[in-house]
Amino acid sequence: MSTNLPEARHDSAAVRRRWLGSFLRAKRESLKPSDVGLPSTERRRTPGLRREEVAILASVGVTWYTWLEQGRDISVSTPILGSIAEALKLEGQELEHLYTLAGKALPELNSANGRVTETLSRLLGAIREVPAYIADRYWNVLAVNELGHYIFGLTPDSNCLVKFFTDEQYASKYPFRETAATMMVAQFRQRAASFPSDTAFQLLADELKQESPEFAHLWDGHSMAQDPHLQVAYDHSALGRLFFDSILLTPIDAGDLMLFMYIARPESAAAIGRLS
Repeated sequence: MSTNLPEARHDSAAVRRRWLGSFLRAKRESLKPSDVGLPSTERRRTPGLRREEVAILASVGVTWYTWLEQGRDISVSTPILGSIAEALKLEGQELEHLYTLAGKALPELNSANGRVTETLSRLLGAIREVPAYIADRYWNVLAVNELGHYIFGLTPDSNCLVKFFTDEQYASKYPFRETAATMMVAQFRQRAASFPSDTAFQLLADELKQESPEFAHLWDGHSMAQDPHLQVAYDHSALGRLFFDSILLTPIDAGDLMLFMYIARPESAAAIGRLS
């Protein structure tokens, strides 16, 4: 049995255009005029916003927007897609879905976003048996649980990278310091590469280079050979040498926030368990 691949690709594109049109129509009909700052005193024959209203809000032609909802084969630029998303108040997974249906890459955010919601805060508080904390894309700690504070000394005003390379007492608690340093810089560079237009990464790197020759050497050397941030050894003043397997989670609808959890190896878990 033979398959006509160009025809299959064409059919796939047509299906995606229809889904895009259906999605736009559903989101338009779910909004009230008052949701977008328009008066809503007159009676309406159809639910939600009119196509003309969305077109005006997005600064596009009414006919063109109508064709888009009808699934016609027309080109859509990323900036125009952004204007439509803003007009329809799309964010989070809905915003990502819009760009996926349009066959466009979701534009990266130029600055850190995301906040520790009440749900995330409750989740962090519920994690009692392992050290855990929430950080933004620059590794600024935004929230930390009790065990994370007790073992690693982290506080919501600290930055993991800065603390390691500027606080000698803290860095000395990592028995395999060179490995940890290489790993951290490699991780930070990988994170920066995910947001190439965010100059805050380079600004932070430049500041650290001035304060830490160790960081400057690793950063300028573009060292990326170190294994991922999975295994951690840490010398605690009261508990002794601890070994952890680390887990990194990215919560849904939390922007660029990261949830770090450190699962103690059996012998270390026994030492930590004696705290309770």
